Formats: sequence, structure tokens, C-alpha cells
Amino acid sequence: MRLMLISLSLLLLACHTVQARTITIASGITAPYTSPKLPEQGYVNHVVREAFASQGYTVSFVYLPWARAYEEALSGRFDATSYWYNSQWREKDFHYSQPVISERLVFFRRQSDGPQLWQNLDDFKDLRIGLTRGYTYTKELWALAERSPERFSVVNTDRQNLTMLALGRIDLFPVDEITGWHLAESYLAPEQARRLETLPRPLNVVEGHVLFPKAKAVSRSLLNSFNKGLNELIENGRMSELEEQLVTGFYSQPIEAGRQTQ
Repeated sequence: MRLMLISLSLLLLACHTVQARTITIASGITAPYTSPKLPEQGYVNHVVREAFASQGYTVSFVYLPWARAYEEALSGRFDATSYWYNSQWREKDFHYSQPVISERLVFFRRQSDGPQLWQNLDDFKDLRIGLTRGYTYTKELWALAERSPERFSVVNTDRQNLTMLALGRIDLFPVDEITGWHLAESYLAPEQARRLETLPRPLNVVEGHVLFPKAKAVSRSLLNSFNKGLNELIENGRMSELEEQLVTGFYSQPIEAGRQTQ
């Protein structure tokens, strides 16, 4: 009997340990970086999962609209949310990880439609700009959208914006360059995609972070573990391998139906 009780206690302790080392992260969908339909659930979430795995954690991603992913992580339902640009108003509620990605935000447009070179947003005063709800972009761009809402269209997804651009319903659309071309190749007709181009000067160059809610006591420990794991990926060369997969299009191909990664 005593041996049985000891065995049961060890089993319960083992189950508790496994459960304690599994974390749940809320994520939006931005291909090829985050999506349940892409290899390894996209580049960023692949990095996140491997960084945590190196520290003994298993990660489960839950995909939600971006605004909801943020709010539910803030409420404490999730251990973290992946991934977000830096913003002062988020810093009061979340711990920021070290950067997991650097993105170049550029304006997409139809070829020969508007100025090729621009110095400030006033150069686009006669053009209609599409924005995606919940995104950071720049303070100046959102301030302009508030002052002149008639010049802007705000929708829920990048895919909607790119389709509206191709159909001529908006004239410009700012988005990460890799994401923009991925969406164009995935969802537009070839002749529509060929008519698009990007403006040479970026709107912004931004870094993406995993956010950990300050309201949860475990967040600081998870943040430290993640940063340690991320640094190990950088130091051992694994990060360079994942970046190479991103550049060569590995994360841009939808996975086979029924085959999912956790």
C-alpha cells in the first residue's frame, strides 16, 4: 500500500510538472509569420516555439483576430501573445521580449498610380489609403487617419486591403513587404499581382516582440526563459537557419490538409 501511494504521488507530481511546463500563447494570423495553415505555424511562431523548447517548455498557439488576441492576453487568459510591434501604450500592461523579427513596412500600390517618391504623408493627400484594424504602423499615420477619415479605409485583415487595392477601391496600402507579396501571390490573380509595386522608401522599419502580461506573476519568469532561449538560437546558428527558410519561401507554402504543428 505504501509503495502504491508513493507511486501515485510521483505520477501526480510528474503530471503537474508537465502541465506547468506547457504554456498557451494567443496569436493573430499574418502569413508567412503566424498561421496554423503554414509550415511550423509560420516563421515567427516557429522561432517562438523553438526558443521555449530549448528551455523545456511546450507551446500551444491559439489563433484569434489580432485585437482579441491582445485583449485576452491582457485579461490573463493566455500566458503571452505573439507578436507585436513596440508601442508606448502597450508597455504599461506587457513585458516585451527581445525582438524576434525586424520588418520593413512599405506602401503597396498599383503600378504608375501616384508618386513614386515621397517625403511625408502629405504627398498622398489625393490618395485613399487602406489600413488594417489593430495595427501599429506609425503614430503620424493614425493621427492623420483620425483627422481625415474620408481619406482612409480601415478593415479587419491585410488580405481585404490587398484585394481592395487590386480592385482600385484604395490607392495605397502599408504592410510588411514579405507579407504583402505573399498575399498577392496567394490570393490575387497573376495579372493583378503583376500590376502591383512597392514604393522604395519604407513607412517604417519595426521589430516584433512576444508580449507577456504584467498582471500574471509567472510572466517575468517566462520572459526570461524565452529571451534566454532566443539568445541560444542566435548563438548556435539555428536562427540563421530559420531566417534562410523564411527568405527561400519555406513558410509561404500551405501545409497539407490534416497535418498541423503544435
